[in-house]
Amino acid sequence: MMLEPGKGGSRRISWRLAGAIILSTAVIAAAAMLLPAGAIMLLLMAVLAFPAIFFLISKPEYILALMLFFRLSNLDIFMPIRLIRPLSVLLVIALLAVRLDGRKLAFRDRTLVVMIIAFMLTAFHSSAFAEDLSISFSVIELLIGIFVVIGAALLLVDSRKYFLGFLIVMAVATMISDFLPFLVPPPGDYASKTLMWGQGVLRYEGYQFEANTFAFHQVFIIPILLFLLARFDRPRLVRPVVLAALAGSIFVLMLSFSRGGFVGLIVILAVLLFVERKNRAVMTIAAAGAVVLLVAAPALYWDRIISVFDAARHVSEDYAVMVRVQTMKVAALLGLKNPVFGIGIGNFIAQASRYLPFKNAVHNAYLKVFSEMGVPGLLIVSSIFIRNIIIIRSMIRSDSDGDRARLGRFLMIQQIAVTVTAMFIPIAYEFIFWVPMVIPSLADIAYSEKIADPERA
Repeated sequence: MMLEPGKGGSRRISWRLAGAIILSTAVIAAAAMLLPAGAIMLLLMAVLAFPAIFFLISKPEYILALMLFFRLSNLDIFMPIRLIRPLSVLLVIALLAVRLDGRKLAFRDRTLVVMIIAFMLTAFHSSAFAEDLSISFSVIELLIGIFVVIGAALLLVDSRKYFLGFLIVMAVATMISDFLPFLVPPPGDYASKTLMWGQGVLRYEGYQFEANTFAFHQVFIIPILLFLLARFDRPRLVRPVVLAALAGSIFVLMLSFSRGGFVGLIVILAVLLFVERKNRAVMTIAAAGAVVLLVAAPALYWDRIISVFDAARHVSEDYAVMVRVQTMKVAALLGLKNPVFGIGIGNFIAQASRYLPFKNAVHNAYLKVFSEMGVPGLLIVSSIFIRNIIIIRSMIRSDSDGDRARLGRFLMIQQIAVTVTAMFIPIAYEFIFWVPMVIPSLADIAYSEKIADPERA
């Protein structure tokens, strides 16, 4: 029976509302008394997340931006759960939802998709010969999560606006990981620092928790900051902020005491001077960066860097350098002995222990792939790099589109720098290694004349 206003209806509604409030309060109180603190936090997060989920389910671009942000900033270490897996699931659901809603989704660089699929198949194939199958499966699981993000980017990035937005998200996330730890130290489980035993110095790691990986993040982001500096001159506050971020990125790279990071920084400077030799402003910034490097770097930093040149002359007595040289030799040997199948993805340390008296990862991404996945894995990674250079050269030659050509020049700096730096850091299966591998394709898609739309660009 319908309730009529003025005849008790509002009173009945009030009683129902009061009952709902009382019942909800009782449930919350019972949960607070009976459930552990972690479960209460998860429950609270779930309730608060519902409105955001309903909004994001129709905005996969926003979910992708969140995934990039948390992967590069690692801010979710302060939360009860890491957000990458839930966001990955939400991203897949959102892509299915917008597809069912009529939005057309297609991979705009199918060649790269085929190469990534081939890499995954090679990884699965190598695991059949792994000594430790559990490690192989954990690495493959990690790669699947990475390629979900890359695949979504290849589906969604279709305009300059989106591409520039993602560059800004990556820059902001990296800067947070670089500078926020000075004010907010990581939580207890992540608080341990890498120590240089010979000098008794703690290496700065941001929120990345590995000094060399942290340095690689700087080599990755510095060319992006240089591009943003050249691209945006309005509002006037943008340039000083980006300049400060650039100087800060160089400074924290030095605090990481990473020799591979130093090599990457030198490569950035060398390629920058070549590709932008006619740009006085960029040359001035490069000179300023060199001054920051020379003046701000502690003396101990230069002692560590000199060991790179000693190793090249075979006179180094640095234990870490000697270990890395030996592991590289063993990785090359294992790859030559297993050229077709490899020793199994993720299994280098297990196999190298038969040749070395110590357990250490090979500090070379390409030799790691070669030893664990054989020639097929190395060939796929090398092919992606060569293809990226071809794409970037095409962008640089865009005489009619100055913005596209400028982006191509800075991507050339980034591509060469990260490729060289990866020769000194074992990051072949990490997110930060694969992002620069896909950025040239995304840039080519976003800046393609075929889909350029003044309203979207």
